[in-house]
Amino acid sequence: MNIGPSGFYGPKLFPVSGKVEKPGVYEATMDITLRELIEMAGGVKEVENR
Repeated sequence: MNIGPSGFYGPKLFPVSGKVEKPGVYEATMDITLRELIEMAGGVKEVENR
């Protein structure tokens, strides 16, 4: 799925929230993968077993 002009990989702001270590807004190029974006946010938060 292509969104935006063909070949455009400029910066974009991506909000990341939920079960990640560092929720926030991250600036990255349009060709970033979801895995890379989650890694920028510190990875998936560990869940404690109670």
